[in-house]
Amino acid sequence: MAHHWLTKAKKSLIESKEFSKAKEVLETSSFLEQKEFAKIKELLGSKEFLKAKEFLKAKELEFLKAKDLLMAKVDQNHSNNIEETLQELVNNEQLRVTSRRKYGVHLEELMSSEEGLKNLGKVARRLLESNPDSILLIYLSVISLAKQERFEEASDLISSKIVELKLNKSKNIKVRDKQLVALLKIWRVLDLVARENMKWADGDNLKNKNYDELEFLLSDHDLEDPELTSDLILFYAEPYLQGKLHHDYLNICQLAFDKANTLDKKLKVIYALRREGIRRLPSYHKNYELAIALYVSLEDEINKFVNQSLLDRTLKNVKTLRTIMNVGRSLGQCAIYRPAKEAITQIAMSDAGQSTVWTAAFALMEDGKENYEISKKILNLNDKEPQHASDIQHFLDWAILAEEYQLAYEFFSKQPRKVKESKSALSYVKILHRLKKFEEAEKITRGVHISLLSRSHNLCPYTSWSLVKRSGELKFLKDTAILYQSIPQPKNPQGVIFITPRSIEQLRKTPIVLLMELKRLGWAVIPLSEGLLPTEKTNNIYINEFIDAITMNREIKRDSKLKLDTEFDIDLSQGKMQWKDIDLSHVLWEESAINKRIYDVDYTCPALNHYLENIYTTTKSAATVLDNIHKLKDDIGLRIGFIVQFNARLPDALYRFYCEQYGDPKDFFCIHSANGYQNYFSNFSTNISSKCVVRNMTKYPHTRSASFPLPEEFEAFYQENKYRAEEILETVSGVTNVKRSVSYDDDSVEKRAAIQYINSWRAAGKKVVCAFGKVVYDSGVPFDGGAAHSDMKDWINHSIETVNGTDTLLLIKPHPHELNQQISTFGNAVFRDIIQEENQNIIFLDHNWFKMHDLKDLIDFAIVYNGTSSIELGVMDIPAILCGHFGTVDYPVGHPSPNDRLHFEKMLKGEVELECDDELRYKSALWLFYMGSSLFTTDYRYHSRPVTNKVLYPPYWFNKDVNRYLTKGDQNVRKLALEIIE
Repeated sequence: MAHHWLTKAKKSLIESKEFSKAKEVLETSSFLEQKEFAKIKELLGSKEFLKAKEFLKAKELEFLKAKDLLMAKVDQNHSNNIEETLQELVNNEQLRVTSRRKYGVHLEELMSSEEGLKNLGKVARRLLESNPDSILLIYLSVISLAKQERFEEASDLISSKIVELKLNKSKNIKVRDKQLVALLKIWRVLDLVARENMKWADGDNLKNKNYDELEFLLSDHDLEDPELTSDLILFYAEPYLQGKLHHDYLNICQLAFDKANTLDKKLKVIYALRREGIRRLPSYHKNYELAIALYVSLEDEINKFVNQSLLDRTLKNVKTLRTIMNVGRSLGQCAIYRPAKEAITQIAMSDAGQSTVWTAAFALMEDGKENYEISKKILNLNDKEPQHASDIQHFLDWAILAEEYQLAYEFFSKQPRKVKESKSALSYVKILHRLKKFEEAEKITRGVHISLLSRSHNLCPYTSWSLVKRSGELKFLKDTAILYQSIPQPKNPQGVIFITPRSIEQLRKTPIVLLMELKRLGWAVIPLSEGLLPTEKTNNIYINEFIDAITMNREIKRDSKLKLDTEFDIDLSQGKMQWKDIDLSHVLWEESAINKRIYDVDYTCPALNHYLENIYTTTKSAATVLDNIHKLKDDIGLRIGFIVQFNARLPDALYRFYCEQYGDPKDFFCIHSANGYQNYFSNFSTNISSKCVVRNMTKYPHTRSASFPLPEEFEAFYQENKYRAEEILETVSGVTNVKRSVSYDDDSVEKRAAIQYINSWRAAGKKVVCAFGKVVYDSGVPFDGGAAHSDMKDWINHSIETVNGTDTLLLIKPHPHELNQQISTFGNAVFRDIIQEENQNIIFLDHNWFKMHDLKDLIDFAIVYNGTSSIELGVMDIPAILCGHFGTVDYPVGHPSPNDRLHFEKMLKGEVELECDDELRYKSALWLFYMGSSLFTTDYRYHSRPVTNKVLYPPYWFNKDVNRYLTKGDQNVRKLALEIIE
C-alpha cells in the first residue's frame, strides 16, 4: 500500500519537471502495475507531461478509492472482532460462567488505549439495545463517553439505568440489589474521571450538585436483604459524598448504621463516616464527632467480642479484631481498641491460632513499625507458607509495611498463574513496584484485569478502572526505566544531584531527560525515594547510601543508619512547624489551604490533622536525608545539588530553606525546576507543558520561583532592547483583552449601574482604584507578607477600611480563575470570603463584568498583592501599588510599593503621589516578551508534564522527541543542564 507522502512526492516531482527523480519514485511505487509504469515512462520520455500528469492523477484517484474501501473493510472487521468479544462476554455474564481467556485479553487491550476504548464504547452502546441489563456493556458505554469528556451523556445513561433497575419489581431483590451496587460503582468511576477533568459527574464544572432526586432509592420497604442492606445504603450515599452534600451523607450513614446487623457492618459504616470524598470540604468535625460517638457506643460490644474471640480463636474473629483496631486508630480511640490488639497477639502466638498468623502480623504492622519484631516473631512461629488467598494477601501486605520485599518476592514469584491473576496479586504488584520490577508488575496487573474481565458476571467496575490506570502508570515506569538507563550513571562522578519526587505523579513532572543529560555530563543522579527510577550505583559509597533512602511509606528505611539529631518543634493543631532555625509554618499553611481549598484554615479539623501528619512524616524524612548528606559532604567530596518541583510546598521547601541556611550556591545548593509560566501565555489552551526553566535558588534566594525572570537579568535585557519597546508594546498589547473568565458578555442592570456610578465618581474629581484578587488558597510563596501587611487577608481588609468615608472608591475584582476548575479545583472559598466588612466606598465586581482592557478608562490606579495583573496594568500605563513582598521581585517593571502601613494608606487615599517608572508600559511589554521568549524559557517536552490541575493519566512519553534526543542530542537540554552545574 502506498503511503500518503509517496503520492504527494510523485505529484510535486512531476510538476517541478524533475523527471528522473519522478521515475525513481514511480519505479519504487506500489500502486501502479508494471504496464502502467511503462505508460508513464513513455509519456515522460516523449515529454507529454500534461498527459502523464492526468494519467497519474487518475491512477492516484483509483488507488485512494481502493485504499478508502480497504480501510473501511479493516474498520468493519475491527468492529466485528469487538462485537464478537463483547457478545461472548455478555452471553457468559447472563449465564454466570467464565469466558475464554482470549476474550478477556482482547477487552483488556482495547481498554488500554483511548482509541480502543472509544471503539469499545460505540459497539457496547449498540449491543446495549438488545442487552439492556448488562453491567459490562453499561460500564464500557459510560467510561467510553466519560473519557471523551461527554459527561452529560454518560451521566444520563447511568442515572437512567439506576432508576430503571430500582423500579423493576419483577427482579429478585437480592439479584437486583447486587446489580444496583455494580451500577453505583460505575457511577463512582464516572465521577472519578469527571473529577480528573475538573468537572462533576453530570458535566457541570462550577458548583456542587444536588442529588435529592435520588432520595427514593433509600425507601425503607425496599431494603429487604439483610446481608446487603447497610452496604447498599452506603453505595446510595456515594453521590451525596462526592457532591459535597455532607449533611445528607451523614444522615444516610446513620441509617446504614441503624440497619447494620453485625459488628463488622457497623464498623464499616463508622469507617465510611470519615471519608472526605474527592472534592474536599473545609472541615470534617461533624463526621468525626458522629464516627467517634458511634464507635464509643460500641465499646461494650467490642469488649464482649474480644473476650469471645479469645475463646474462639478463628481467622474470621481476628479479621474483625483488625477492623476494630483500624477504625479505632483512625479516630484516635486507642484505649478502646487496645484490648483487640492484645487479643490478636495472644491468639496468633497460641497453638489454636496458627491459621491467623498472616492476618495478625499484618494488623500489628498497620499499628506502627515499632511492632515489627513481634510481627516477625509471630510469622516465625509458623513454618508453613500462606495457602489461602486472604493469607497470601496479608503476608504480602505485611511485607510491604515491614520492607521485607525480597522475602515476599521469593515466595510469590513461584506461584502458578491462577494465583498471580487473583486479587492478592495486586499486593504483589506493590512489592514489584518497590523492587523496580516494572515490566513484571505491569504484566501481573494486566493479568489480574484479564481474569476479572473474563469473569464478566462478577465484574467490579471500580476495580477494573483502577487496574486500567495502574497498568498505564506501570507502563510509564517501565518505559522510563529503559530510556533512563540508556545513558549510564557515571561511576566516578564530577558532582551529584539528588532528586526528590515521591510518587509517579511527581516523577512525571520532573524533567527526566534533563537528568539523563546531567549523567551524560558526568554528574551522578540519585533518587531519594524508592520505586521510581532504576538503582544505579557509583564508586562513591557515601552517595550510594542515599539511593532510595525514603520508602513509599514516607519513612526512612527501617534498616538505614540515617538518624535525625534535632527533632522538630511542631504543633499541627496550631499550624506550627519548625526545624532548627527554619520556620515552615507558612508552607504548612500552604499545604493546608490547598488541601482544603480554603484561606482560613481550621487546623483542628481531624481530617486535616491526618493529612498534616503524613506531611510531617515526609518532611521529617527529608530533614534526615538533608542533615546526613550535609554531615558527609566532605567525605562525599563532590559538588552537591537537590532538584525540587514545588519550592513553596512541603517537603520541597525544606530543601530550599536548608540549602539557604547551611549550604552554598556552588557546592550545596537547591535547584527549582518548573514549566515556566506557559499557562499564562497559552491561557490554558493546552494541558501539556513544552517549556522548562531551572534556577539555583540558593544562589538567588531573593526570588520565589524559577517560573519568573531574575529582576537583574530582566533589567539587563530591557536596557539592551528598549529601542524596540514601541514595536514590542504593539505586539503584546492584546494581552489585556484576553478572556480569562467563562464569559464577558454580561450586560446586566447591575453592571450598567456600576459603570454609571464609577463615571460620576470620577467626574466629581475623586479617585477610583481597583483591587485585584487572587485564588485565595494558593500563594506559591516561601513566606508571606510585605512592608505594610502580614498577609493577603490583612491587605484587602486594611484597604477596605482605609477608603471608608474618603474620596477613594475601591473596586474589587475577583480573579477569573475562581471560575476555572482547572486552576481553582472545586474551591471552598473565593476572594470575597476573606473580606470581613464592606462599606459604601467599595464595589465588588462580578467575575464576568470586565476584562482587564475594559477597566482602562474606569480607574486611576490599582492595588495588587501579587500577580500578573500588575503587568497587564503596566501595559495600559496604569500604576499598581504592589503590596506583597514578592510583587516587585516577580514583576520588576516600575510599579510603586509601600514603605510601611501608614505610607500605603496615604497612597490609597491619594495623599501622596505614586512614584512609577517613566517607562512602565515599555518595561511591562518587554517583561511579557522576555517571559515568553527562549531567552528565559527553554523548549522542552519529551513526556506529558501537566500545566494545570487537570489530571492527564496515565503519563506517557513522546517517542518522536525521545528518539531525536537519543540520536542527535538536544542543545536545549544541554543548556538547562549547564545552568544547573556551571
